[in-house]
This record gives sequence, C-alpha cells and structure tokens, in this order.
Amino acid sequence: MKIAVIGTGSWGKNLVRNFYELGVLKIVCDLEEDNLIKARERYPNLLVTSSLKEIIDDKEIDGIVIATPAHTHYEI
Repeated sequence: MKIAVIGTGSWGKNLVRNFYELGVLKIVCDLEEDNLIKARERYPNLLVTSSLKEIIDDKEIDGIVIATPAHTHYEI
C-alpha cells in the first residue's frame, strides 16, 4: 500500500510521521516550501511536491490523506 499526505502542517506532520513509520508513505504535498523542506530533512527518502496533480496522477498511490484546513477539503 502507498499513501500520500496532503498538508504537512500542524496536524499533518503527525500523520506523515505515523504513515512513514508504518512504511506506507510515498509522497507528501504542501504549498508551503518550509513544510516541504522540514519533511525532506526528517525523511530523506520521502518524495515531496507542491503539486496536487502529481499525486492524483500517480497510479501507485492507493490512498490520499487530506490534512489541510477543513474549508479546503472540498476543493482538494
């Protein structure tokens, strides 16, 4: 199973850590470059992107976790 997490901020970083420790996290997405830099530093082999399209188009991804403010969920 391969999971993507969208949003690596205050709550998302915990989800990233948990899915990473389970060995199922493939990629994270965030619009904030600082959040992507932190994710890359903590998890060097993790893919990071600011492109939602990249995640949606990736056929290897089995599930997407949305960890952004609630008002953004519908659009995502």
